[in-house]
Amino acid sequence: MIKPIIAFTGFKELDDDFKLLSNAEKRQVSRKAVRAGAVVFRDAVRANAPVRSGLLKRSISVDTVRGLATAGVKFKKVLVKKKGKKGKHKSTPFYWYFLEHGTSKMSAQPFVRPAFDANVKKAEDVAFNQFLKDIDEIFLK
Repeated sequence: MIKPIIAFTGFKELDDDFKLLSNAEKRQVSRKAVRAGAVVFRDAVRANAPVRSGLLKRSISVDTVRGLATAGVKFKKVLVKKKGKKGKHKSTPFYWYFLEHGTSKMSAQPFVRPAFDANVKKAEDVAFNQFLKDIDEIFLK
């Protein structure tokens, strides 16, 4: 599992401003910044995902853990209608792991890791800019 850690260092004034915020505001600002960075990864993974039926691409989403400043890209359940069957059901494309890492009979077609490696700097920049924007909005209230 890829677990990037984004740390903002060397910004004394920003750190002082951040300390002035209440705990709820700190959590809100941090969560929004982390989510903004995760959206960059989600878009990149979607762009790299192999398309056969479109289920895999539609299932890639961003999930934010309530109460924590963490967010991640995950594969969610997507509504699927089977041909010739009555009704609809939700299905998770479990096969993404086989595509990414390969199997004994199929070579790997990585799409998650290359998207992550190519967009680390962009995600950091987006997260930091969102962080600054949210702090400024709070102090302008």
